[in-house]
Amino acid sequence: LEGVGALSMSMVVKGIKSGKRQMDKNTRKALKEKDHPSITFNLDEIERITPDSIFAVGTVTVAGNPVQKEWHVAYRVLDDTYIEIEGIQSLKMTDFNINPPKALLGRLKTGDDVQIEFKAYFNQQ
Repeated sequence: LEGVGALSMSMVVKGIKSGKRQMDKNTRKALKEKDHPSITFNLDEIERITPDSIFAVGTVTVAGNPVQKEWHVAYRVLDDTYIEIEGIQSLKMTDFNINPPKALLGRLKTGDDVQIEFKAYFNQQ
């Protein structure tokens, strides 16, 4: 992990699931999926690395709004070539100037929180 110069990840807004199809549709609309189909993360700096975790700061962009966030992710070196990085990151829609969506004429509201779960594999070469 030493010498990481840049790291970017992209998560598809369409992949957001709550278990309620209509609310998923409203959430994708609130996140401006048509104009911004992905939530992106760009590494700004790695603060520290432990034997199984990475503590980093990166810029998360949701619906075109960038916000700097701290990230804590687990990692495993799988062999001399690949690293697995896995984590869960909680975000608040309001931090990105997004009003949480509503349904049923405003009687059903979502919470402000969106949780991103990810697992990625990186080649060390």
